[in-house]
Amino acid sequence: MIVPWSDAHPHEIARLLDVVRPDDPLARVLADVHGPDRDGDGRFRRSLVAARADRIVGVGTVWEADLHPARWRLSIQVHPSARREGVGTALLNVLLALGTARDHRPFQAATRADNAAGMGLLRRQAFAPLMRTRIGRLDPAAMAADDGDRFDAMGYRVVAFPDRPVVVSAQSVADIHAEAYARSHATWNPVRPLDAAERIDLFLGDDLIPDALFLALAGDEVAGFGSLRAGAGPGDVDLGWVGVATGHEDRAKSIISAVVGRCLDRARRDGMVMSVEVDDADLAVSALLDTLPIGWEPDWLAFARPGPPTG
Repeated sequence: MIVPWSDAHPHEIARLLDVVRPDDPLARVLADVHGPDRDGDGRFRRSLVAARADRIVGVGTVWEADLHPARWRLSIQVHPSARREGVGTALLNVLLALGTARDHRPFQAATRADNAAGMGLLRRQAFAPLMRTRIGRLDPAAMAADDGDRFDAMGYRVVAFPDRPVVVSAQSVADIHAEAYARSHATWNPVRPLDAAERIDLFLGDDLIPDALFLALAGDEVAGFGSLRAGAGPGDVDLGWVGVATGHEDRAKSIISAVVGRCLDRARRDGMVMSVEVDDADLAVSALLDTLPIGWEPDWLAFARPGPPTG
């Protein structure tokens, strides 16, 4: 039986999610979207629960992603004991209808590459692969001493954010982040326009370690950036936003190498283990990470399905 979300569900759903993906941070991010109904532009959300004999065996949500509104987003989790019994299909069919009833945007969903049932469900509903995201962990202390040779700054001066030239404002650094982020997502997951305050909040927000944001400078011009952000627990950091400024794309390999090298040095100095996440669209970042001794988790695969015809 498929029923709407109610205030009685959160604790049961939390237990369900602990069983479905207990140690997968991206799975937990996707799962956190479930909740009470929301309405209004950019905020729409409907969550549904699959119940069987008074036990919750699945949960699913369709929602508008504020930063990437071009497609409806879908997230479905089914208890292992109820898989391949039509629970995911039932949830998906209702969620698709809810989104389509509101407007004719296409849909997007994601699942791990080792989830054959999830991928099969999406393919049966005309979803096609859109993008691969890789997630892994790296202990910089375990890297060989000569690995530093690959991080030559190649003529760029690399400084920490607090040591930047006075002509480089925090707003300009946030703006360069936003430009690089939009460029790397333009072909597969377009970003809505961001105002100045949103750029500061998103790219220089609370989880940023300010003196672990490194800027590659050509003179006093920011050519690229890389950062560390607070991780999931003590001893953990995340490799944060990494990118190059518009006009410096032809030197992306050198710039990315320089700033990521400084991030690794900082994590090594502090005895931190680094988590990394990279989309295949980030070509220069992917190429560099492929040279590092990263322990990769199963890939996450984004799928997309066109919306219904509007004619």
